Amino acid sequence: MYSHGFLKVAAASPTVKLADPIYNVEKMLELLDEISAKNPSIVSFPEMGVPGYSIGDLIFQDYLYDSTKEAISYFLKNNKYNGVVIFGSYLIINDCAYNCAFVCQKDQILGIVPKSYLPHTNEFYESRWFASGNYIVEDCDYVNFLGEDIPFGKVLFTSEKADVCFGVEICGDMWSPVSPNESLFTNGALIVFNLSASPAEVGKVEERRIITKATSFKFNGAYVYVSNNGSESSSEVIFSNHKMICENGEILAENNDITLNSNYIIADLDINKLHFLRRNNSYFKSVQDQMRDDQFIFVEFDIDNTKEFVFEKEIDLYPYVPKDKKSLQEIIDIQAAALIKRLHHIGIEKTILGVSGGLDSTLALLSLCYAYDKYGIDRKNILGFTL
Repeated sequence: MYSHGFLKVAAASPTVKLADPIYNVEKMLELLDEISAKNPSIVSFPEMGVPGYSIGDLIFQDYLYDSTKEAISYFLKNNKYNGVVIFGSYLIINDCAYNCAFVCQKDQILGIVPKSYLPHTNEFYESRWFASGNYIVEDCDYVNFLGEDIPFGKVLFTSEKADVCFGVEICGDMWSPVSPNESLFTNGALIVFNLSASPAEVGKVEERRIITKATSFKFNGAYVYVSNNGSESSSEVIFSNHKMICENGEILAENNDITLNSNYIIADLDINKLHFLRRNNSYFKSVQDQMRDDQFIFVEFDIDNTKEFVFEKEIDLYPYVPKDKKSLQEIIDIQAAALIKRLHHIGIEKTILGVSGGLDSTLALLSLCYAYDKYGIDRKNILGFTL
């Protein structure tokens, strides 16, 4: 659903069985049927969701790769959802396996994006199985998959009017000191989707929040993060089920309840606001020449414009009014410092204030008393009179 600059997106974590691609695809389709009642424009599923992330050395077995391709074909033939679907699987090129995000609409694969940075510390062994997307030769812009030549590598997906543009990165890409999202955002993406398989670990939830909030704020964009749930958990780790939808530094929707059941989150992105913020961001303007990458392939997707839009949350009627005491305290501290600095500059401590009884003069008197108390000036230096 896309209307008046608002775009509805979803992040979904279906129940998974390792090395059972048909089962996993059927669960994706079931969850899509449920989500479609909310009518989002884009739905993102986790990393390696078709075969399962924790398949280990089974990735080298031909039967599993063949089953995975059959499952993806089954998905495309049975996908009734009109929006864009992003899911994780793998692709073998020249005997190298790539951990990929598949971007689809209806019965068509629009593009395939490989993972760039492969974690290989602690509980991760990805470099044992996969090749990095960073090492793909420059002329490998298309790959044949299921009999079709499909854009592969550096791909950005854009609506017909180019008002909605998104890119994709995969799990560890987000944690890299130089992430693919930097190039995606600066080359046109308003939204970056991250397909992840992230274990539950004490303290890691807050680390993910910090990264996603900072990334979306830094680029005046949106960041959608989705991890697999506990149904995929192996003998080594429990997967987190963590999902977040962030917009310009704010988390709009989040779920981190560890569960074995299919679940999803959904939120509304203010696309017009993001465009406006970027146009007013001098830093964003200054990196255009530095970050421009002519190797990106732009692929068009369809987006349904509707006259009506059902919001997931109530619209804030007073967006510029702080909602917490900490922000209100910060405001009055700023006022106090500005006032006392002005009095010091003038060289006086006495203040004469006319009080009408209205809100403005009353607030001025309260702020004045607070400033005098905070900076150790006797309130007797305040002379107030009624008008």
